[in-house]
Amino acid sequence: MKTFCLLLFLLVASIGHSQVYLSSRHTHSPLNYKKKSHYKLDVLLEKFKKTETIFLLSDIYDIKEYEKILRDSWTVTPFQVVKLADFDYQKYLNSQYSIAQIKTFTVMYGTTPSNVQVIFDLSFHDSEATLEKLEKLAPEKRKNKLASVINANTETIAYYWLLRNDDFLGRRDNLTNRIFEDLRYDESEWDPLRQEIILSCYKDDVFHNYKLGFLKNYLQQMNELIEAEQHHIPYEDVRLPELKKLTQNTLYIPSYLADEISEPEVLGAYNYRYEIISDEELNTKILNNDELYYLSFNLASSLKWFEVINSKTGTVLYRNFRGSEYLLGEWCKIKHIESLNSAIKKASKK
Repeated sequence: MKTFCLLLFLLVASIGHSQVYLSSRHTHSPLNYKKKSHYKLDVLLEKFKKTETIFLLSDIYDIKEYEKILRDSWTVTPFQVVKLADFDYQKYLNSQYSIAQIKTFTVMYGTTPSNVQVIFDLSFHDSEATLEKLEKLAPEKRKNKLASVINANTETIAYYWLLRNDDFLGRRDNLTNRIFEDLRYDESEWDPLRQEIILSCYKDDVFHNYKLGFLKNYLQQMNELIEAEQHHIPYEDVRLPELKKLTQNTLYIPSYLADEISEPEVLGAYNYRYEIISDEELNTKILNNDELYYLSFNLASSLKWFEVINSKTGTVLYRNFRGSEYLLGEWCKIKHIESLNSAIKKASKK
């Protein structure tokens, strides 16, 4: 029971914004996350590459399905896939292992929790630093400080945002109402509610972009960034020359995004060929190594990302980051499509 409670504590963490984001010493996170890495990026990645990565993944897919996409996308470390019920955090709590897992963090309204965001996080624990810190504490303080010391010495390598679907939002809205109506002055009741949410993240299908094909593409992006030791700026737009291929190739719009666009003139503003595709069919094509281009969308609080992704390689050809754009009504508007049109036109002239 103690191990399970410690696991839940560590799965509930503060961290920052991006699609796939490779951590660095200088910009560890853009969301008021003060903790900096103890290492420069090259040293951090050198340590990471010596680990075995434990993938602690949702129960909605079978381990063999996860192993298949990892064999197709992951080369930077050896790996194991472990389900939550079989996961012993203390076994992997040393520098021999890195852990890829679903984590939540809390957005605060003043001193009151008001929102929950979720990421897929890749990190490893510096056990030597933890032991050094614990040895400096009085024995009676070590038990109470253990979880916070572990968290302080856990180095984030990369992560991407999970886009919550209506099932998760229902839980979140109920949770927010309870906080503001009943728990405003009783923060001690917040942790059990967070634990309820993190368990749902592992047991339920509550994310639009946690599907095997999407996961494969995100893992390809992580793997490529780590191999290249390339720092990724979360607010950085991307425009690659390959975008010119969209003048001749269809852009696929996943149904989770199309369903949020009620005005036909939004997609009608796209100057090239597009097709709406079900999330299931798109993921099947990704898993079959079909090469196509699809539009990806994500949001976190008031921030939005629009990306065009090559389904075979996972490469992001286009990223349009929209900062401080409070989410009201449509996820996607004509101005977002016009920005993509402009980028494709510019790429086609090179």
